[in-house]
Amino acid sequence: DLDARTTKHAVKFIKKSDGPFFLAVGFSKPHAPNWAPKRWFDLYDLQDIPLPVPIGNDGMTDQQRKDSRLAYYACVSFIDNQVEILLDTLDELGLSDNTIIVFSGDHGYLLGEHGVWNKHALYNLTSRVPLLISGPGIHRSTTQGIVEHIDVLPSLLELCGIPKPSTGFDGISFVPLLSNPDRSWKSVAFTESIANKNSAIDHALYTERYTYIEDE
Repeated sequence: DLDARTTKHAVKFIKKSDGPFFLAVGFSKPHAPNWAPKRWFDLYDLQDIPLPVPIGNDGMTDQQRKDSRLAYYACVSFIDNQVEILLDTLDELGLSDNTIIVFSGDHGYLLGEHGVWNKHALYNLTSRVPLLISGPGIHRSTTQGIVEHIDVLPSLLELCGIPKPSTGFDGISFVPLLSNPDRSWKSVAFTESIANKNSAIDHALYTERYTYIEDE
């Protein structure tokens, strides 16, 4: 499996490192076709899988909808395990307390919500992604502050004490949110989506309360 091989290469890289390092580990799952080792499917009872609220006709039966959701859940659990292997490696090497870790995804996914089974419709479920950060001096907390992926690089530079170039950055460091998660912050986030090379680009903006989508 590609993702399992990616984890093995990442572990090998970490174990060989003898000084400061930067490592970006990208997993493909959960991504169609959603398949994973059987034990990750066995974590779930198919009868407990919730069905999306039907809106329109997506051409699927309830059984197919449950099967599709089950496969997605299994892939998520499989990737959770791959991340666990990486974190355990840092623990074993005594690096956890001196390593900045960023966990995120590039997009969400619609599992039948709005009658859609893909990532291209710019609803909250496709545009909001997990973002978790740990590292020296970062205390456990959550924030409702709006941040974007373009903010990750300037934040990492600040956390590492590396000066940010004067040009070429649209994002802003969200390090102040890490120490004061309730402070005022951005009022809006932006995203865009293109289904294929022949499609127009759709745009959306998100505030704490509203979403505006411009579908071209």
